[in-house]
Parts: sequence; C-alpha cells; structure tokens
Amino acid sequence: MSRVDGQAAADDARRGLRAWVRGAARSVRRAGPYAVLAVLAASAIAPVAAALESVCRILVPAEAAAGREKPAGCPD
Repeated sequence: MSRVDGQAAADDARRGLRAWVRGAARSVRRAGPYAVLAVLAASAIAPVAAALESVCRILVPAEAAAGREKPAGCPD
C-alpha cells in the first residue's frame, strides 16, 4: 500500500466516523424527555445494584456454610 493509498483510506475512515457521529447526534437530539430520564435513572441506580450484588456474593457462602437461607433479594 503506497502512502497515497494509505492517505485515501484514512480519509475514508474519517468520513465514515464523521457520518456515524452525525447520525448518533441526530438520534440523541430526537430522544424524548423520558429517554433522558431513563438514562439518568439507570446511571444513578447502577452503583447501588452493583454494591448489593457484591454484598450478596459475600454473604451467600457464609449463610450456606452456616446452614441458613440466603438473604432476601440475593439471586440464585
């Protein structure tokens, strides 16, 4: 591949990336308030859900070793 061909390929890649960014920006602008609210809620809840999952991973083996049931809300 010559330098000219490499430059043409790089230009094609830049054009494709710009087109993708424009398309993504259009879809974000069209997102309604409920979609924005859903993204914000999910980003707020995710750390809490991750913390609860890690607590369940710690407690479940200890509960099983003691012969007791799993704490409520822990997955199977």
